[in-house]
Amino acid sequence: MHLKNFRKAFFALSGAVAISFLTLTGTFAAEDNSHVYKLADIDTVVTLPEDMHGFTRSSSANDPYLDLIQVEDVEALTAQMLRTRTYLEAVPTNDDKVNYEILVSERTAPANVTDMNTMSDSDLSDMFTQYQEQTKTTLESSKETQEVLDFSEYKTNAGDRFFVTDMKSTNDKGVTVYVKNYYTIRRSHAILFSIQSNEKEIDETLQTRMEGILNNVRFEEVKENLLNTPLFSTIINVLITGGLPVLILVIILFVLKKSTKRHKN
Repeated sequence: MHLKNFRKAFFALSGAVAISFLTLTGTFAAEDNSHVYKLADIDTVVTLPEDMHGFTRSSSANDPYLDLIQVEDVEALTAQMLRTRTYLEAVPTNDDKVNYEILVSERTAPANVTDMNTMSDSDLSDMFTQYQEQTKTTLESSKETQEVLDFSEYKTNAGDRFFVTDMKSTNDKGVTVYVKNYYTIRRSHAILFSIQSNEKEIDETLQTRMEGILNNVRFEEVKENLLNTPLFSTIINVLITGGLPVLILVIILFVLKKSTKRHKN
């Protein structure tokens, strides 16, 4: 009778642990799979199309789309994003081979500029000239062979203004990458939205996709969410790989020990 009661207690406790764990991972997954990515560090909210998936600095090891970007170690991905000041990497999910990706990263904003949308046309024109010169200087100092194909400006339906740079680069392995950068400054953050493709120029279809995303971007205060931090991701990864099995084993041993004592009595 006592053993039966302990079995009930064991299953109840195990169920509670499982539900708690699933609640945590479910909450995390829901945030990650909602196609809406709230980037608190740069006060930016990005909404992706349904057929794209994004990776952030808090992506977990059980993300089913990691193979798309050929990543086995999610910690290495996080470290790379931190090093390159990248907050979001998005790829299409409906293709067997990823032929393009979209990145959202941060650059260093000029000290005297907080918002490009509030600048006069004259000041914005001067800044655009400086941006072009700085971009060319940066490319000249790069180890890769890079070429600026074109400079232009883009304005969304909401009035958000961007400097656009079309580029082509070839690395030491002979791989050519085409990139279209959209640069803006909002809320004192210099933000770079990039779409890049290997061995294929950014055609009208990809440009339309990119600008569709930009037209849905919101620049607003985003409060930091514990569920969307690298620390939370690390905790989840530990639970998945070792913490949860160990906890279940401890529960089993505890129940067996108590059951044995009751049986002897």
